[in-house]
Amino acid sequence: QQLFALNSPFVLAMARSFAERLEASEKSEERRLRLAWQLAFGRLPTERETGHAREFLREAATADEKLGPWERLCHSLLTTNEFAFVP
Repeated sequence: QQLFALNSPFVLAMARSFAERLEASEKSEERRLRLAWQLAFGRLPTERETGHAREFLREAATADEKLGPWERLCHSLLTTNEFAFVP
């Protein structure tokens, strides 16, 4: 199921829409990250998660991919176990 989600055109489209929503809603990276976690997981990111996300965005900005940095981050959030399974 996870491999399907990683390669699914639907999930990629949702990641793009999610990223567009974040970019339209918040200008600062910090506020976008907080909003992303609130929307995806219903909670704020930890300091460690924020640090990892910032590093991910920096590295994604230099990658030659079909998705932009925020789209890639949103895609990764949408394919996490925390997003897929409600406790």
